[in-house]
Amino acid sequence: MSSRNSCGGHSYEEDCNDGVGSMDPATHSDLQADGSLTSTRPARGAVLLLCGLPAAGKSTLGATLLKEGATQLRFHLPFESPRKLRIIYISFDLVLVRLQEQRETASFDPQLWHESREAILTAVRSHFEVTGRGDDGTRLGLLELASTSEAESVNERESEGAARDGYDVVVLDDNMHYRSMRRAYYRLARDLQLAFVTLCLPIDLQEALRRNAQRDAPQRVPASTIEHMHKVLQWPDEQHHPWERGACTVDNGQINWAFLARSLPYAVAAASQADVAASKADAAAATAASKQHALDLRLRQITAVHLQSECAQQLPPPLRASLAKQLSMRKKQIFADAKRQQHRAAVAACGVGNHEGNYVDNDADADSAVDELDAAFAATLSKLAREENTPS
Repeated sequence: MSSRNSCGGHSYEEDCNDGVGSMDPATHSDLQADGSLTSTRPARGAVLLLCGLPAAGKSTLGATLLKEGATQLRFHLPFESPRKLRIIYISFDLVLVRLQEQRETASFDPQLWHESREAILTAVRSHFEVTGRGDDGTRLGLLELASTSEAESVNERESEGAARDGYDVVVLDDNMHYRSMRRAYYRLARDLQLAFVTLCLPIDLQEALRRNAQRDAPQRVPASTIEHMHKVLQWPDEQHHPWERGACTVDNGQINWAFLARSLPYAVAAASQADVAASKADAAAATAASKQHALDLRLRQITAVHLQSECAQQLPPPLRASLAKQLSMRKKQIFADAKRQQHRAAVAACGVGNHEGNYVDNDADADSAVDELDAAFAATLSKLAREENTPS
């Protein structure tokens, strides 16, 4: 595991093969989002994110953390070891599958996808809030979603001298390809006095596609999804986003336990005034980006429904291919127009804009975009039908 992040357009110069890296306890978690430093504060637990493409090895790394992490991290912690250290591992994919089973559906549902992510965020927050009060009343909310392992002192003298009773490390296995996804957990760590670490697993696109093709069909991700994610993946970038300084790259699945343990003693610093002032704009941008993503999924879903409809399937193969091409092009244009329209509206209303132009935050506008795609399908289908019936 290296602190050099070669995949994010920047690097951490320290070599951590000897357990010494950029995540020095004296400077790691006390870095504010605006770049300023404050006094450190001991962490009550930790949130550890896995970030990378499908088939990059995140689940394998998660299994290693589950099998060895509790013992290894407890041994290597630079502060006096807690009596018990627990790894709580959550796979976002498995939580989504669980919700699909509860709703008795096997097809992808954007609303269910958002619901599963919100359930995990809420469960993590509730878990640490309850832990802080010393009350186990609602911990099951998180533990029901997770796999766990723990290491506990068996030495009475060691247990009596432990600085704290327990320390939970919550490992979140997801692609975490958008910065907004990671920032939600950074803020949670900041608010609840937790350590925050992102482990990046870079992989060549072709290698990811090769590994994915070897998976069993139920676990296989569409190649187009991996290719798109490769284009949009936002690796941690401490130069432009100082709060992401607690990130490092895992090379070939090898974990340097001593180095990772050094990131756990100190929590993310309490919010500075600058951080609080920026949070409203960041929250608005995150909401807009989320709804933009939801609209994109909705348009894709509508496109698939139209192309699989009986009237479309009755077209001869050449015309059916033409319909798919034209509808796809129209979908992209509608989506781009919706983004531009909402960006202009946001600038006009607030005097500010998101530099990525990620504004689709009005349900009426989303509905209008879907209506436009429906109309485009009807018009294109009618045109192709006339071509089919026109004598050559």
